[in-house]
Amino acid sequence: MIAHKPDVESAVGEILRRRASTDSGTSVLAGVSGSDASGKGFVTNRIIEHLLKRGIRAVGLHGDGWLNLPHKRFNPDNPGPHFYENALRLADMFEEWVLPLKRERSHDGVMDFVEETADIYRKESYTFKDVDVIVLECIFLFKRRFGDTSTWPFGSTAVSKPRWNGRSHVVKNAFPALKQFARTKPYISLLREFTFAKTGLAKPQI
Repeated sequence: MIAHKPDVESAVGEILRRRASTDSGTSVLAGVSGSDASGKGFVTNRIIEHLLKRGIRAVGLHGDGWLNLPHKRFNPDNPGPHFYENALRLADMFEEWVLPLKRERSHDGVMDFVEETADIYRKESYTFKDVDVIVLECIFLFKRRFGDTSTWPFGSTAVSKPRWNGRSHVVKNAFPALKQFARTKPYISLLREFTFAKTGLAKPQI
């Protein structure tokens, strides 16, 4: 596998330009998405590191905790499309977690967190204060085109394949969706706003 170096500097530059031109009372929201083990977390952490060095109060939000429980997430009769539509509680994630922070810069609350292999929710509290930039990373994040069209494609990293080891339940149940719908390389988009509806999420534009 050929590893490509992410152009994080370009993404950071655009985020900084957006931060400078955005109402100081709100946060700038950037999204990082790609298939499982594609390097989303790595790219997100690099962006945050660069922003913090420039004095920008940046936080990373990771969507994995907003998974649905397995009985809703998986369906052996229609594994790919079902997983794509039901893997995550995206509407709840945005309405309860992401958008309040984007609008107010500060937000606290309690979420129903799900570990990947868990069959029950657990309560997890969160607190964010005076956030300049939100970097949200999540699989299937861009089911629709919601805002700015500026994107930067990134190459996958050489560590992607080994991260599947020990995750047979994901390969068996989710891989059809990952192969069919998810991008295999992480990518970024700067977003003005997300407006997910509770139902009727659109098919991917990829």
